[in-house]
Parts: sequence; C-alpha cells; structure tokens
Amino acid sequence: MYKIKSEPTYVTENLYALEIDTVAESEKSWGNLKDYFKKLLTSKGGGGIEAEELLVFPGLEELFSMFKILELYESGQYDTIIVDCAV
Repeated sequence: MYKIKSEPTYVTENLYALEIDTVAESEKSWGNLKDYFKKLLTSKGGGGIEAEELLVFPGLEELFSMFKILELYESGQYDTIIVDCAV
C-alpha cells in the first residue's frame, strides 16, 4: 500500500499518484487576495467572523483543485492525467 501525498508519489513504473491538498492549494492561490478582501470588509465594520464567512465561496476548493490539475498538465511531465472525483 502506498501513502499518497499532496505531491506526485511514485507507485510503479510510469505511474504516479497524488491527493490534492485543498487547504494548501487554497492558501497558495487565494491566501494573499483573501487577506486583502478581509481587510477591505473589516475596515468599516469592525471585523468578526462574518467577514471571514463572506470570503468562503461555494466551489472555491474545487476551483483550486482544478488549478493544481492544470499546473500538472501544463508541466508536460505526464502523458495522461486521470482524475478520480468524489460524487
């Protein structure tokens, strides 16, 4: 059994696997912009959990996962990419 990580993990000849870490991908793609929007939203209203909740958009984790898949595709390192998604 292989421990699949958030970076391509060797499984067997010509086969690698990875599990996308949505938290890490979100921070990489959304982190700085999220902080900017949070400051913007809290500058007049005093802040609080409400501002944080406003910055969680439905489908955002899936979008950042797609960015990771696009990154792997554009690297040209792999001939085929298979995506196994939860239903």
